[in-house]
Amino acid sequence: MKLLLDECLPADLRPSFSVHETHTTEWAGLKGKKNGELLDAAEILGYNVLLTIDQGFVHQQNLAGRRIALLILLAPSNQIEDSAPIAPAALAALADIQPGSVVRVKAASFPASEFWCVHARQIIAPADESNDPADGT
Repeated sequence: MKLLLDECLPADLRPSFSVHETHTTEWAGLKGKKNGELLDAAEILGYNVLLTIDQGFVHQQNLAGRRIALLILLAPSNQIEDSAPIAPAALAALADIQPGSVVRVKAASFPASEFWCVHARQIIAPADESNDPADGT
């Protein structure tokens, strides 16, 4: 299987997926491409799965009919210390992933309430929780 690591994931995560042909967006020449453009280019290059931590990706793109799948790693941050523990669950999910599907995986050690999406240097709270610093909570 040919995997592409989104640029919001650390390049140091790549060896965790060494049983597959795994590239970073930079190595593939896709650095800086955003969502739909990234998916189009990844499909043209023959990637089967895009791995990302960007939970908003699925809300911005319709994957129906695509040849590529999306594997979202649910981690407290995009640091290697937080994303590497998810690799075993992600590898297991890859065994059943289908083109056009979206699969979310997390490490057993991280409770759902701790998940954050770190993208473009913004920390975005999960949609079902209110963590607005402006409201004083």
